[in-house]
Amino acid sequence: MSRILVYNLLEQSDRLADHNRRVLFDEARVTLEKAVGPVLEIGSLCGGSSLALMAAICATGNRCPLVTVDPFTPNFSLSKPDFEGLMPRFNGYYAQMEKTLAKASEDSGVYHVHYKVTDDDYMNHVWHTAHFLGKEPVTEPKFAFVHLDGGHEMGSEERQVKWFAPRLLPEGNLLVDDVMPDRPDKLKDFLLGLGGRMCAETEWVLR
Repeated sequence: MSRILVYNLLEQSDRLADHNRRVLFDEARVTLEKAVGPVLEIGSLCGGSSLALMAAICATGNRCPLVTVDPFTPNFSLSKPDFEGLMPRFNGYYAQMEKTLAKASEDSGVYHVHYKVTDDDYMNHVWHTAHFLGKEPVTEPKFAFVHLDGGHEMGSEERQVKWFAPRLLPEGNLLVDDVMPDRPDKLKDFLLGLGGRMCAETEWVLR
């Protein structure tokens, strides 16, 4: 039975960032011991959380492929639309992510592919195309673990959860990251609408 895990893992310091990656590693590792399949991350930025997911894959020994999705463009709903001023920073994030994950993939043997698109583009277009995640291309894959850490504007998390929940493997889990402090009740109502059952403060089970 699939679960949705809801966390507020805002990285406000190096110490908290390390804690957050440990939470992500633990949840992914436990999931991948039961569900074997691709791992997906929406919102990879510099690759820190992606490394935690790679480590979780390695810890289980099943070498599931890792798919990351991030357009590496400023989110204008959350920041001042200064495209020329912000793009060099995001280009730097992308270069750092590419270098970091390329080396980690080579060292660990975990296959990694990145799609430089928005979450909507991935859901509406890329997911329907062939994914080269192993010996044979896979179209419309289902996932063992999904980490949602992309757009956090109103409605974004709900839209992503609604789309990815039915695309989980039977024992697969979905972790929603950085839920805004004023959003828990709205997200709770949304998950109830999906047929979810709350079994812990941060954990929901989908029927």
